[in-house]
Amino acid sequence: MSISDELSLHHLISPEVAPGSSFLTRSLLYLTAISNGYKSSVDFDTQELTSTWVSYEQSVLRLPLIIKPGSGAFITSGGGPNLAFKNSITGLFSGVSVRSSSNLSLVETRDSNQYSSALRMFLEKPGSWTLSNQDGLLYENDYVEDDIVGGLVAPADIATPSRLPFSGPPSEFVPNRSKKYNIGFEKRRALFLNACSKKDAAEIKVTLNIPLVALHSFFESLNFPMVNARLFFSFYLNTTSSGSSYKPMVRGTYTDGTVLKVDVPADFTVNVDTTEAPQLSYHALTFSGEQSAVIAAQLESGFTKRMRYDLYDVNQQTRNYDSKSIKVQIASNVVGVKRVYALVHPAGLVDGIEWPSPLTTGSLQYLDRYNVFINNQPYHQRSLDTLESQWKELTQMLPMNGYGGVDSALTFSKWKNTNRICVVDVTRDGTGNGDRSQPASIMWDSTLEGTDSSNKVDITFIIQRTQQVVFHFGAGKFRVEVGAQLFR
Repeated sequence: MSISDELSLHHLISPEVAPGSSFLTRSLLYLTAISNGYKSSVDFDTQELTSTWVSYEQSVLRLPLIIKPGSGAFITSGGGPNLAFKNSITGLFSGVSVRSSSNLSLVETRDSNQYSSALRMFLEKPGSWTLSNQDGLLYENDYVEDDIVGGLVAPADIATPSRLPFSGPPSEFVPNRSKKYNIGFEKRRALFLNACSKKDAAEIKVTLNIPLVALHSFFESLNFPMVNARLFFSFYLNTTSSGSSYKPMVRGTYTDGTVLKVDVPADFTVNVDTTEAPQLSYHALTFSGEQSAVIAAQLESGFTKRMRYDLYDVNQQTRNYDSKSIKVQIASNVVGVKRVYALVHPAGLVDGIEWPSPLTTGSLQYLDRYNVFINNQPYHQRSLDTLESQWKELTQMLPMNGYGGVDSALTFSKWKNTNRICVVDVTRDGTGNGDRSQPASIMWDSTLEGTDSSNKVDITFIIQRTQQVVFHFGAGKFRVEVGAQLFR
């Protein structure tokens, strides 16, 4: 029995049972997805699990994919096509839905998961987490060979596709690549091709195993076992058949002399392989007689569990923007706001197959001053109008190491040149904090630099907010409440 098992039960019925005793066993089992063709989503109904104590803390979504060239063929020199997922495999999902048997929404995100999962991994997870989960998630953030002015503006730029690396330090391969070669793309490509069970000119097959905790913070907070709880999970897809405008994979480029070329057809398709049904893993828990008696008594009298998690809403996407001054209301009547983000990209590129990641912005166009207004009151008395103040606002939310420093892959030069993530954290000192349990309107105020009518940008605004849920457990009963209290 693992420490995780002991803590899970302790989280459920503390203080009646203290951690440290061997009181349960667990069995790894699988729930098969509802058969629906898997075109726009993969759905699960947990009704058959309601009589079992179930833990979703370490659950994994098993998803078979098939990738085909719409026309022509994949070039397989160098071990496989010049292709990789954007940021990680989590970008394959546009959203997540969790609902109770009474149809109460616990989570409902659409067209935002490619942003939220990338933000969580890049900004909230320590470097040790990145290293331990990198292979499974096919994850690496974009970064360039040399942090030069302008940062990353293309997925890859090398001399010949046959010399793309597969493993080892980047310095051992492709000595003639440019200073803007995307090392992150290179690593993700190697991880992707190594995970494929088939990779030839006609099709690529790969089975992904995605931890639910990487898809949404709801599953990270669900660290206790459940019983009598019928839930519905839906994982919305950014696949070709779903009709999503966002492309989850990016193709690299290379140069033949001075001519820019690609080896992946522009109309390649990414879909669920319907010859295999997706599955969701879970752990079924069995208790000892002593612990079963304690739990039965708890269920008879009834008890509650509270949990909090974060939701990310893409509230406004401003397209083809060329104005210097940007002041736009991005939300109204929202509760529990924690942070507001803005990402600036060259117009029309971020969703396509040539742009490597939604967090990759470059530095040619950027916001040189920004602030948020909460209920028409500025949060910061003075806008964040220097690189130092903007970087400080961001670093305050990064994970720390044991020595008082930042434990993150993000450095100042990477942020400035490649990942210019703009954020205002409204949980810290400011004049517009107020009561976060009350509905609020959010306005973004900023100045845009580096653009004009012939060089337009797209701006994506993201609001991170806290959700609170209360689970009521009883003998043969289960009820859910969604609340907005206690956000201070």
